Amino acid sequence: MQEETDGQNMPHPDKKQETIEPSSAPSLSKKGKLKSWIISLIVLALIFLLIAYITHNNKANTQKSASHGHHGKSSKMGPPGDDGDMPVTVSIVKSKTADVPIVVEALGTVTPVSTITVKPQVSGYIKRILYTEGQMVKEGQPLALIDPRLYSAQLVQNEGALRRDIAQLENARIQLARDRQLGSDSIAKQDVDTQAATVHQLEGTVEADRGAVEYSKVNLGYTTIPSPVTGRVGLRPIDQGNYIAAGDSSGVAVVTSLDPIDVVFTMAQDFVPEVEKQVRTGRQLTGTAYDRTKTENLGEGWLLTLDNRIDTTSGTVKGKIRFHNATGKLFPNQFVNIHLNVETLRQVVTVPSTAIREADNGSYVWLVDKQRKVHRHFVTTGNSYGDNIVILKGLDANQLVVTEGGDRLIENSEVQTPAESSKEMNIKPRDNATKTQAKS
Repeated sequence: MQEETDGQNMPHPDKKQETIEPSSAPSLSKKGKLKSWIISLIVLALIFLLIAYITHNNKANTQKSASHGHHGKSSKMGPPGDDGDMPVTVSIVKSKTADVPIVVEALGTVTPVSTITVKPQVSGYIKRILYTEGQMVKEGQPLALIDPRLYSAQLVQNEGALRRDIAQLENARIQLARDRQLGSDSIAKQDVDTQAATVHQLEGTVEADRGAVEYSKVNLGYTTIPSPVTGRVGLRPIDQGNYIAAGDSSGVAVVTSLDPIDVVFTMAQDFVPEVEKQVRTGRQLTGTAYDRTKTENLGEGWLLTLDNRIDTTSGTVKGKIRFHNATGKLFPNQFVNIHLNVETLRQVVTVPSTAIREADNGSYVWLVDKQRKVHRHFVTTGNSYGDNIVILKGLDANQLVVTEGGDRLIENSEVQTPAESSKEMNIKPRDNATKTQAKS
């Protein structure tokens, strides 16, 4: 019994171990957390030191490169606009005043004033063709000849009938005069009246004969077909020896007038009020025609008129300009570029188009002050002409503006021209360097 009791009171090895483990577990967890925090702090410190070293090294290299680039001169690097910045190399020009034409550009088609298909007015065989293809002809110059023999015979026939009827008329008049002279005692009044009617009838016949003679003369004249206008003859539609009917649709020739000549163009409806305003004041608007590449001037002309309505499908209106074309540079159906001079703005401020920049608030330029620093200056732009643009508001003449390199600028950036940059770096001009090499 005592052994059993002792055995019960004696602590079992397994139970003792279970008692110790719960008390030792928290101690081990705290030590592990502390060790993890220490390792994390060491890693962060090493990362911070590495970043500081790299930043310091890059800054030293940049300053060293800048020092060498300026032949030993010290320079400070900083954000753009600081007083210690290197000047930004840009192109600078002065604004200027000029007379600027307001020009409407449009596409046009050369259209002859007259294009005529010369049709015969009588029928017959083509006896002769009196022109060569592409020939310049004058108004009234014969182009073709129809066989005239038939119409000559008709004329002779009608002239004979006229002479016959004239003789009959004269005889009737003599008879009427005799009857009236004899009086009512010898000739009945009814016979006198009948003879008078016969005279009137023959007078009508003679007049009809005269008409027939004139008609025959006209037809005979139609056998020679003249040119109705001065111009150029096209390709021949019929050959000599062919029979042609009066009013034949192909005709004997097509004549196109070339001088003067018109250009029909289309322009946007937005320009109509300004053009009409100039026309109402009595001003003669002028236009210039250029070739497809807009390089060759084909002629100067004057505006005839605008159409009386706007094309609703395209929002454009047609116009017509007439040109003198003695040189023949304008050819029918040729496509040309039209510059219509609407108005001239006198002595307005202009700058190169490359000086204009866009922002949410509108258009602006970089204005250069006397200290060679730039300032954003908002302007109101107008029409463009060539490589320049009109400044309606916000800029005066002879002010310095940046044209190239403005993308690298901010407010108060210091700038310099390429010439100033070359001078500062002691770079000789290209031609002087070439001469130096040649002497050596």
